[in-house]
Amino acid sequence: MIGSVDARLRPLLRIEQVQGQQGILAVVNTGFNGELMLSRNVAAEFGMTEREGYSTVTLAGGQTHIVRRGYGTISWFARPRRIEVLIHVEDLPARLRDQDEPVGLVGTGLLYPHMLAIDFAARTLEVRQHA
Repeated sequence: MIGSVDARLRPLLRIEQVQGQQGILAVVNTGFNGELMLSRNVAAEFGMTEREGYSTVTLAGGQTHIVRRGYGTISWFARPRRIEVLIHVEDLPARLRDQDEPVGLVGTGLLYPHMLAIDFAARTLEVRQHA
């Protein structure tokens, strides 16, 4: 899978839906050990299902967020993969929901057991399957 590094030096990867509809752009964050984190409205648009109950998570910067756990299926290496998603209870403002602006976080839970290579100088990102 090929991603990129943007002008703000964020490593980005496009996550695709199984149905082949438009994907979402997400920041790869190796400090996040979950699979995928999205805002509530983006998760709903992406076909994710919320579970009951709330959890509290603390991000690397020390911010605490209230999230719901959910699940859904994405296309991962051209195959369906069922994942757990953390869903922010706050919606992402419409002004930030641009095609070229990331709307989620990809964590190590989704990347494992693959190899992640980021070349900041060349502005490239690659996730490779292990044989």
